[in-house]
Amino acid sequence: MPESLLDKDFVARLEYLYVVTRELFAGHAAAERLSKKFGVGVEFADYRTYTAGDDFRYIDWSAFARRDELLIKLFSEAQAARIYIVVDASNSMGVGTPEKLLFAKKIAAALAYVSLANLDPVTMLVFDQSLRPLSRVFQGRAQLQPMLAFLDDVRPDGTGTGMGTAFRQFVQRFHGGGLVILLSDFFDRTGYEEAIRLLVYHHFGLVALQVNDREEVEPSFNGDLELVDSETGERKVVQMTPKLRQTYAETFEQHYGELARLCKVQQRTHIPVITDTPFEEMIFEVFRRRGILK
Repeated sequence: MPESLLDKDFVARLEYLYVVTRELFAGHAAAERLSKKFGVGVEFADYRTYTAGDDFRYIDWSAFARRDELLIKLFSEAQAARIYIVVDASNSMGVGTPEKLLFAKKIAAALAYVSLANLDPVTMLVFDQSLRPLSRVFQGRAQLQPMLAFLDDVRPDGTGTGMGTAFRQFVQRFHGGGLVILLSDFFDRTGYEEAIRLLVYHHFGLVALQVNDREEVEPSFNGDLELVDSETGERKVVQMTPKLRQTYAETFEQHYGELARLCKVQQRTHIPVITDTPFEEMIFEVFRRRGILK
């Protein structure tokens, strides 16, 4: 029977992680959510000179008494952060021990729960060759179970990855920026380059969480092997020699090195994770890396 995110033990682990990590965000959340838009709000920001038509209620009369000058109080308006968690459910995410997609869904659940507990709305989306039509917006801790049920139903559908197509659709549907947390194995080189550049152009923040199985990073196989492309199903017989192993390692490093460099150039966050890392350990590391959800 497949492991379920709705399992009581997993829910208890999320509660534990939230309690333990809450202090990492203390004192940062409100500051990060202050918009630059001025208006009536919760925190004083600055003054400006009164002009005809301004609301008299926001004149600082004590400043007028001291300086004989009419000044208007300006406030930063507190706004919830816009958070989009986007999960790759293409065919290649359905392999690994544990399965890469299951591990990605667990990360998504943990990050979403912290956001829900901080009252930030979370939009959940899934893609394979394109963005899947169904998406959900969750807000508040009461939405934990519906959020987990949504993720629990996500399955690979036997298709390849079309990250470029998916994010062309994303930027058409969502506007105004926000933080995108993208969980994928990023096998689609051309697609991830287009996706990152689109998000940067449209003023979205990005945390690229690269999810790999240990065998993808450090293959342990020897001798004659039949390899099956997890995206296309293409089969190929090879002999795993030291030279081939070295070539594989160099190709792997080049592929993901380009992802890391692109994120660095675009001032976006790239975090590689391996599925055999203990879940709690991995979540704490993700939280520490540049404070994902300040």
